[in-house]
Amino acid sequence: MCRCSFFSAVSPPHRAIGTSAALVVFYAGFAAANYAFTGWSETRGVPGTLGFIYLPAWIFMVPASMIAAHFGARAAGRIDPKPLRSIIAVLLALIGVRFVAALFI
Repeated sequence: MCRCSFFSAVSPPHRAIGTSAALVVFYAGFAAANYAFTGWSETRGVPGTLGFIYLPAWIFMVPASMIAAHFGARAAGRIDPKPLRSIIAVLLALIGVRFVAALFI
């Protein structure tokens, strides 16, 4: 039997959303370190920056992202897996269409 959806073959959508939310912390940490290291020499002397990271914005974005992730995970936990799988598929399709459209615009 061939499954059409990769997500349904691997794990339930609730587990995929939880795993993704947990791993984002590591992705964001490495990305922030890269931005700080890469922009260190280019932004020297610019107040409020750590490399390419603008610290006043960072101070507000980190807590806001954590709160949004918490509420997003709770909302996903309340949705039935079948519609949730469809919602994720539609969002991924829209993102793919946007990427392809950006190639031609």
